[in-house]
Amino acid sequence: MLAMGIHINWALAQRFQGHVAQALSSLATYPGEPVSTLVLPALRAALDSPHRISIGTQPVDSRSKKIALVGALFVPVIIDLAGDLHEYDFSTQRVLLDIMYATFFKQSTRTVELGALGALQSLAQFVENTAAVPPGRASVERILEGSGENRLLAIGTLQLALGRVDKESLIRAIP
Repeated sequence: MLAMGIHINWALAQRFQGHVAQALSSLATYPGEPVSTLVLPALRAALDSPHRISIGTQPVDSRSKKIALVGALFVPVIIDLAGDLHEYDFSTQRVLLDIMYATFFKQSTRTVELGALGALQSLAQFVENTAAVPPGRASVERILEGSGENRLLAIGTLQLALGRVDKESLIRAIP
């Protein structure tokens, strides 16, 4: 709804963000459920959307209208998910890494800078940890292949973040 440009007021958008955060809190507990198959792709669309939303309760005729990309609502939610990346299966990891890539590419992480640095450190640990194998019932070859693909996407996200996040802050996150 937000990704398509349907306008809602700021208070309702914040309530919606809370519901999304609550839905994603069960992601590690119930992998493969509608949360990972419906909510995550919709969240990816919102983070990649070019549409904007008015921030706060401002009069319509205000000249200094503050607006942000729709996806800015969900940046703190995504940043929080990065710490638990090892707990998810291959496909959920892949979608989350894709969402993090879109987040660092399109959104500003300045308001959640400390959390963003923690997310980048988690990505660096994910890349560094060669013994970690995502849980699942697939064959060992598929698990190792998928793990390598996800690590490459995590490296790409870290490389992208090099140009988007303050370099002095980012030094601690590089593997």
